[in-house]
Amino acid sequence: GGGRAADVISHHFYASTELPEALPERIRRVREIMARHGLAAKPLWNTEIGWLIQNGDGGYGRHQRPVWRSWYKPDPREAAGFVARSYLLSLNGGIRHVFWYAWDNGAMGLAEARGRRPKPAARGYERLRAWLVGAEFGGCAREGGGVFSDPLWVCSLSRAGQPEWIVWSESERGFDPPRAWQVRHMQGLLDAAAMPVSARMTIGPVPVRLVR
Repeated sequence: GGGRAADVISHHFYASTELPEALPERIRRVREIMARHGLAAKPLWNTEIGWLIQNGDGGYGRHQRPVWRSWYKPDPREAAGFVARSYLLSLNGGIRHVFWYAWDNGAMGLAEARGRRPKPAARGYERLRAWLVGAEFGGCAREGGGVFSDPLWVCSLSRAGQPEWIVWSESERGFDPPRAWQVRHMQGLLDAAAMPVSARMTIGPVPVRLVR
């Protein structure tokens, strides 16, 4: 009966041995449990999530844990993609509050030197925020994938009436933006500025924003 007194349902959506694309299934399962207990109308928050994120020296701090041997260890650039993909897939699952663990943690932090030196993952978070704030979120979809290629993930945005797209794949693959999109420029999560888009481009684990 405790659910009647709860304003929000909290869950820790760790997927430490998997990729962020494990999140949609985990969110679905939690929502099934909520529905069985009459809590489907309650907001669901992702109150803890994170992966091991390398420090500048290539390590994970002074305190090593045996369980980490089985955890996924993205390289610094890929870790920025993990942050963005986690937030986008959480938002797509109707979760509007996501708490990353943690800013200054020695092994999983977005910054090192006790939080004073941001890692690429922090820059990825900052860029994703700039992409999302002021835009209307239209959801994400998984497209294609098969024996020879990973699926493509596409999240749709609208800013001042103009469509935008954030795209990525779990590994590098070729991608031809649909002609109907009329894409002219792209900006990678860690790129300093937008660049012209060619007919054929390569995308991978670090999301890219496409605009007209």
